[in-house]
Amino acid sequence: MMLWGIVPWFAKSELEFKKLSTINAKSDRLTDSKMWREPFAKRRCLVPASGLYEWPKPGHAISDTYSEEETGAPADCTEPLAVSGDLFGSAPKPTRKAKTAKPIKRVFNITLTEPGPFAFAGIWDAWKRPDGTYLETFALVTTEPNELVAQIHDRLALILHPRDYERWLGIDDKGGDPRPPLDLLHPYDADKMVMKPANPAVGNWRNNGPEMLDRT
Repeated sequence: MMLWGIVPWFAKSELEFKKLSTINAKSDRLTDSKMWREPFAKRRCLVPASGLYEWPKPGHAISDTYSEEETGAPADCTEPLAVSGDLFGSAPKPTRKAKTAKPIKRVFNITLTEPGPFAFAGIWDAWKRPDGTYLETFALVTTEPNELVAQIHDRLALILHPRDYERWLGIDDKGGDPRPPLDLLHPYDADKMVMKPANPAVGNWRNNGPEMLDRT
């Protein structure tokens, strides 16, 4: 098993990159970033999955939060400020203002039209601990979105077609192209993907289970 979030081989400590997000590697940085260059050239892997969750970013075709009409309740539920006094003419004291309800964030469940698991393109690395053992970690490769996911986000995890698995892994016994698979760094076909609203509760890591797949 590997941990998600690369700790590169050149790290001075296991926690050196803890504050940086190393779970995703942008496809346009794979050949020039010190973090990703060697793993992409030598240590590519497949990451099995059956779907993914994605939260819309502001400014896209589909808004990042639900509207009042969609939730059935106002996004801003602030109550009016009330005041209170007494019979002796003391200055009225404002009561505590009710908290404003936070807008509910949208989240989508993205799967393929073909049932069953699929594979993300991944890269991995191994960091040598002081005791000589190795910490193995990985990152998902991301690329530009297809027409479907572009409605909510400007990146998409790279999903590979089964026919490209061996090419990505560098397994080639037929004298094919030995170069890194730059030709595979493109988004999956939009017409072969399905995007449905998921349960907003998935945003809390404590929530897990099949009920997270559908909006309730």
